[in-house]
Amino acid sequence: MPRKRPLSVKEKTVRLIFSASSTLLLLAALLFALVQGRFIYQSTLQGQHSLGDLVVSNARLPLALSDVRQAQRILDSVATHPEVATAYLLRTSGVPLAAYFRTDATRWRIDTAEDLRLLEQEEGQIAAGLEQGTSMEWHQRRSLALFKPIHYEGMRVGYLYLRADTADLHRQMLTLVLGWLLLCGVAVILSYLFSLRLLGYISRPIDGLVTQMRRVSEERSLGGLQTTGVQDEFALLYQGFDEMLAALRERDRRLEEHRQSLESQVKVRTAELEQARAEAEQASQAKSSFLAKMSHEIRTPMIGVLGMSELLCQTDLPERERGLAATIHSSGEALLEILNDLLDFSKAEAGQMPLRKVPFDLRECLHGVVALLRVNAEAKGLKLILDCSESLPTCVVGDAGRLRQLLLNLVGNAIKFTEQGEVVLRAAASPSVEKGGARLLFEVIDTGIGIPASEQEQVFESFSQGSRDHRQPVAGTGLGLAIVRQLVTLMGGTIELDSEVGRGSCFRVRLPMVVGDLPTTEPASPLSPAAGCIEERTAQSSAERGRHAGRRVLVAEDTPATRQLLEILLHNLGLRVTIVDNGRQALAAFSRETPDLVLMDCQMPVMDGYQATHQLRENGYAGPIVALTAFARSEDEALCRAAGMDDFLCKPFRQHQLRTMLDKWLPAPADAFAAGPETSSPEGRG
Repeated sequence: MPRKRPLSVKEKTVRLIFSASSTLLLLAALLFALVQGRFIYQSTLQGQHSLGDLVVSNARLPLALSDVRQAQRILDSVATHPEVATAYLLRTSGVPLAAYFRTDATRWRIDTAEDLRLLEQEEGQIAAGLEQGTSMEWHQRRSLALFKPIHYEGMRVGYLYLRADTADLHRQMLTLVLGWLLLCGVAVILSYLFSLRLLGYISRPIDGLVTQMRRVSEERSLGGLQTTGVQDEFALLYQGFDEMLAALRERDRRLEEHRQSLESQVKVRTAELEQARAEAEQASQAKSSFLAKMSHEIRTPMIGVLGMSELLCQTDLPERERGLAATIHSSGEALLEILNDLLDFSKAEAGQMPLRKVPFDLRECLHGVVALLRVNAEAKGLKLILDCSESLPTCVVGDAGRLRQLLLNLVGNAIKFTEQGEVVLRAAASPSVEKGGARLLFEVIDTGIGIPASEQEQVFESFSQGSRDHRQPVAGTGLGLAIVRQLVTLMGGTIELDSEVGRGSCFRVRLPMVVGDLPTTEPASPLSPAAGCIEERTAQSSAERGRHAGRRVLVAEDTPATRQLLEILLHNLGLRVTIVDNGRQALAAFSRETPDLVLMDCQMPVMDGYQATHQLRENGYAGPIVALTAFARSEDEALCRAAGMDDFLCKPFRQHQLRTMLDKWLPAPADAFAAGPETSSPEGRG
C-alpha cells in the first residue's frame, strides 16, 4: 500500500482556516435559521390565536341565539386564511352549530384514510376540550389546533375549535435553512480562495528554506544557507539555521576526536563491570551457601537440645529441675527463632519468598496468634487482647503462614518492649474497589516504652532495634520489623507506625485480600517458632500409644542425639524401630525386613539420603519415605521430593509434628484401638 505524502505547512494552514471558517459559518447559519424558524412559528401561532379570538368575539351572539346562518357566515370568513383547515362552532353540549372545511373532506364525506385519521384526531381533541372546559392547544407534526370557550353576558354559550395546517410553515422554514446553507457554502469557498492567496506570502520563504535544507542533507555538506533577501522573521530563521550548521560542524570535529578514544574506554569499563558482576554473584552464592550450611550445622544439635528438654519437661522432675529444663527449652526456642529470622531475611533479600494463595480461616488465624503468645504476655503480667470487627470476613484467600508470621513478629515485638499494661491486636476490613476484594486493617497497640520520632523509620532497617535503655536489655537480631516490612511489601500492602515515648506504639498494616468461600485449615509451618516449653505433663493414653503399635519404622540418621531422641519417641508410640547410621546400612536393613515407613536423613557419610532413596525405589520399595533434614529452604524440600521422597520433616521438630507425620503416612488400622495396651509394647531396635 503506497504511503501518503505528508501534508505541507501551507496545506495544513489552508485546511485549518477552511475547517474553522466552515464550522463557524455553518454554526452561524444554523443558529440564524433556527432563530428565524422559531420566530416564524411563534408568529403563526400568535396569528392563529388572534384569529381565534376574533371568531370568538363575533360568534357570541349567534351562539347565544342559535343563529345557524350567522354563525356559518362568521366561520366562512376564515377562508381568507388559507392555512385554516377546519373550524367548528359548538354548542355547550358539543353539537356543532356551524362548520368550515378548506377541502371537500367533511364530517359527512371521508375520501382517504388520512381524512379519517384527521377526523378521529379532531374528535378526540374536541372531546378533551369539552371535558376540560378551558382554552387548549395541540401541536402536531403537521397541524396546530386551538380550542376556546365562548361566553356571552357571563354565561358559556359554546366553543370554538380551529385547526390550521402547518405544511406551508415547514416549507418556509426548510427554504430558509437551505438558503442559509447555500450562502454559507459560497462564503466558505470565498474564504478558501482568499486563504490560498494570503498563505502564498508565508509559504514561499518556508519552501525555500526546506529546499536548501534538503540540499544540505543530500550533499552531506554543512555549508551556509542563502537568504531570501527579505528582512523579516524568515531572515532571522535563515540566520539561526546557519549558526546551527556552524555548531554542527564544530560538534562533528569534537566527536571525531572523541571517537578515537571511546572504544578503548568502553572495553575497559565493560571488563570492570563484568568483573564486578561476577564478584557480586560469587558473593551472593557464598552467602546463600554459608547460610544454608550454618542453618544445617546449628539445627542438627538443636534437635537434641529441644527434643531432650521437651522430654524432660514431661517427666516427674522436682520443681527446680523442671524449671531448669524449661529454661533450656525456651533458650533453644529463642536460638531457633533467631535462626529462622536470618533465613527469612535472606530469602526476602534474594526475592525467593513466594506467597501461597489458598483459602483460610482468618479469625482462626488471629486466635492462633493470640493463643501462641498469650503465655509470654501473662508471664510479664500483661493483658493480650484480640479485637475483631464485625466487618472482618471469616475466609480470605492468601498465605496464612506468612500472615501469621507477620502478626507474630509484631505482637511478639510489642510484648517484648512492654513492661506493664496491655497489648491489643485489632483487625477490621473495608470493601475494596476490586470485585470480591477487601482491604484488611491490622493494628498492634501496646502501652510500652515507645519509639522517638527520629528513630521510627530506623526500626524497620536490618539489625536495628532503636535506642533502648541499658537497663532494659532485649533479645533478638533486630530483623523482626525488617522482615515484617518485606512481607507487607510482598503482599502488596503498607505499614505505618505511630509512637510516643513513654506512651506506647501502634503498628498499622493494610493488606489487600480476596474474600474466599471454602476455608481450609492452614498446616503449621515447620519453621514457625514454638510457643515455649510444655509446662504441664500430658500422659499419653493407651489408645494413642497403640495407634501405630507394631508398625515397622526404618530410621537412617548419623547424629547420635537425633537417633536417641527418635528411638525414645517412636518406642513411646509403640513402633518397631530399626536405626542405622548411613544409607548403605539402610539398604542392608531393607533387604532383611521391609519397613512400613522410612525416616531418611539427607546428609550422611558413606551414602547420603538422596542416593539411598534412589536405590530403595529401584529395589521396589513403594512405601512412604520422609526426608529428615536440617536444611530448611524451599529448594531443599523440592530437592528431596525430586529424589523420590514423599514428605519433608525439618529439624528440629516437635513431638506433635512427628506424631502428625506418622498419622499422615501410617494410618491406624480399624482394630488399632481394640488391641489393648498389650499390643503397644515395643520390640526394641532391629
